[in-house]
Amino acid sequence: MGVQLKQINKNKQTERIYVIPETLINEVKEHPLADSLYFSDVGCFENAVNHSRERLNGCEQVILIYCIRGTGYYIEHGHKKTVTQNTLLFISENTPHLYGSSKDDPWSILWIHVNGLKLSHYYPYQQQTTALIPVPFEKLNNIRILYEEIFELLEQGFHIDSLLYSYQILAHILGLFFLAPNYNKLSMKESDSSINSSIEYMVESLHKNLTLEELARHSKLSPAYYSYLFKQNTGYSPINYFLRLKVQKACTYLDISNLLVSEIAENLGISDSFYFSRLFHKIMGMSPTDYRKKLKG
Repeated sequence: MGVQLKQINKNKQTERIYVIPETLINEVKEHPLADSLYFSDVGCFENAVNHSRERLNGCEQVILIYCIRGTGYYIEHGHKKTVTQNTLLFISENTPHLYGSSKDDPWSILWIHVNGLKLSHYYPYQQQTTALIPVPFEKLNNIRILYEEIFELLEQGFHIDSLLYSYQILAHILGLFFLAPNYNKLSMKESDSSINSSIEYMVESLHKNLTLEELARHSKLSPAYYSYLFKQNTGYSPINYFLRLKVQKACTYLDISNLLVSEIAENLGISDSFYFSRLFHKIMGMSPTDYRKKLKG
């Protein structure tokens, strides 16, 4: 079925390799669900003793190697770097490279070759040819389950329906790697991680009117540097983000309580109900009253 399943007792190595025929990929890509994101090769190597790959001209696809145990390495332009457990190795298309398993502590990896127009929207590495990305341990089980689901589908044979579904699972995997909240938490510098603490502080203080200076002081940063870091991490200024959290909480009040709009505003530290209504409309695109009337669920 296009899959190689090997058990090598000598090295206790298991390999699962699935290579999708190019003709079938081209056929599936005609479908709207697969034209912008797909994989060509996927698999896993357990305890991969002596495993290495060298591609002098790189690969036509982006290569993602998720090290779940052990250690490995990769070499680019003569520079060797170590790939440790719970790390994702990202190699962009057409990048010459050499990677492999450590002799002393062979890696176990989940790997996939990915392509498609949507791919670049998942990761912030367009200017880099390679990257090592820490993946929080708590995501390991979900990621392994998703890979196993792809393997089980492909074990039944390569056909359009199984590939279409596999490509949707791929989107979920990429989301866990690159888009899930705090996916890069382990790689954050102390100053960056303080932004997470600041957001938690905001959520606990929705009944207050916090200023930029107060938020920066809580993070033990200058207002200017705090604002810069916050926008880098969230895409919003601190006060804008705080106000959005207030409106989000207001939606909950409108959905599950009979509080007046003015009472909701007061609960959120906003004494001017007219200002609150304007703020709500700006963010939600409708008034609080219209939001409450809107059928949901």
